[in-house]
This record gives sequence, structure tokens and C-alpha cells, in this order.
Amino acid sequence: MDDIITLAIFPYITKFTYNRVAGWQKVAKSPSSRELTPKAITLLTQSITEQHRMDLLRLRAARLGKDELCAVDSTSRSAYGDSLADIHWGKNKNRLPLEQTTEVVVYTLSSHMPVYYRTFPGNMPDSRSLEIILTDLDHAGFEDLVLVTDRGYDTLRILEKYLLRGQSAVMCVKTGQRDAAKAVKELGEFGARPEGMTVDAEEKICYKQYDMKYKVEGSGQSVRSSDRLKLNLYFDPVRRGLELMELDIALSLQESDLKELLSRGNSIEDDATAKRVYSYFITQEIIA
Repeated sequence: MDDIITLAIFPYITKFTYNRVAGWQKVAKSPSSRELTPKAITLLTQSITEQHRMDLLRLRAARLGKDELCAVDSTSRSAYGDSLADIHWGKNKNRLPLEQTTEVVVYTLSSHMPVYYRTFPGNMPDSRSLEIILTDLDHAGFEDLVLVTDRGYDTLRILEKYLLRGQSAVMCVKTGQRDAAKAVKELGEFGARPEGMTVDAEEKICYKQYDMKYKVEGSGQSVRSSDRLKLNLYFDPVRRGLELMELDIALSLQESDLKELLSRGNSIEDDATAKRVYSYFITQEIIA
């Protein structure tokens, strides 16, 4: 255990890689009493089994309260090697000549304690990885968790998976999503605040909640209806005001630049430049 704790704190304290642990132990006091050479670290990490991992998750599950809010977050990490399967099948999303993995962590929003961690191949979509996460959490004994996910997990497949499992979750969805877009359109034109929205005095935003009806086909002929599915719309008037101000500034600057070009009889280099620099006044249709 002391060896694991030493390896856990070393990167945070020194910002170095593990090949410097033994040298660091000679000048600093560490929980581990033995010298952690690169060979010793390799043997230690190789001795960690899947059973050890699941035991750790079960211990963390026992510390969580009922209906604990847990965020699900993922990020991609590039790697120079390609021997491991998770790296070999990962493609860099920025088209760099590097393979990559996807690192997923689930942590509580109350204490920010990580309760789950796993590496996936870089080409695995979030919708597929979430199915594996839910299965792992079930096997580890996590119960009554409320998962909070960003817009990378807002697919219909994930929503139906939640409903079939009875999993409580808070999903952030894009405004272009069908039900969200329909609700936004029904608000119509508005000024400072959309009609029908309620003001949250503490958070200083406006909100409106809708009851949603949705049916999911399970195995066989069974059909499950959602009984607690809600759609929440939020509107931030302060952010809206800032965005409108930025729009007015951009329109004013582009208009003055175009008037100056016309007065001098100058021309723009090419169509692509014109569309990029004066996007609010010049469109591809006008150029054509």
C-alpha cells in the first residue's frame, strides 16, 4: 500500500515521470521504505489485477450516499506507442500522426472524489463507452447514482439505455435536438425574458420544465414508458445581452471596413477571404 501511495503522490509533487522516483526518494521522505526503481515499479504495476481494481471500486461505492450526483467526463490522450490494443485502434481526432486513447473518469460533484476510471480505444464513441461504464458500475456495487453527462453523451441510444435500466441521469443536449428545438421554437420572439419562463433568483437565470412522454422497446414484446423524463430549458439574460453586444460590434466593424473599401475602390483578395472576414454581409450566394 505504501508503494502505491508513493506512486500516486509522486507526479503531483514533482511533475516528473516514474523513472525518477528512486532518485527522489534519496532526498525526500516518502511513504514507501523501499527503493522504487523502474524495475520494481514495473513488477508492482504488473501485479495489479482486475480483481484489485474492482475491490477498489467497491470500497469507494460504500462511501457514496443515496442519489449521489456523479459527473462522467472523458478526454483523448495521444501516445507515441502502438503496441497496446487501446492505443493501436485509436485515431487522433486532430489528424496528427499519433495514436490516441480515451480516458474516462466518473467523480462525485460533492467531494470531487473519483469513483471510476477506465481507458478506451480512441475510436470508441461515447455512446458505446457509456454502456461499458454502466456495466462496470453495476458489477462494482454502485447503486442510486445520478449520472451527469455533457453533450457528447446525448444520443437517443444512451437515453433509451437509461430508461431500460431505470438509471437516473442528467443529460446536457444540444438545442438542435428534436424535442429541445421544438420547445425553443414554441417560445417565439421575446425581449428580456421568454414568456412562461420562471426566474431563479439565486442562479439569476430563467428556466422552464416540460414533462416528456417516451416509450422504449425492451427485449421481446415489452415496452417501457418513461415516468420521470423531463426537459429543462435554461436562458441566461446576461450572457444573451453580451452576445448581442458582440454581434452589434462585429456588424459595425465589418460595415465600416466595407464602406472604406468601396470608397477607395479596393477589392478583396478572393471569395474565401471575403466570406471569412465579412461573414455577416457577404455570403457564398452573393459571391456566386
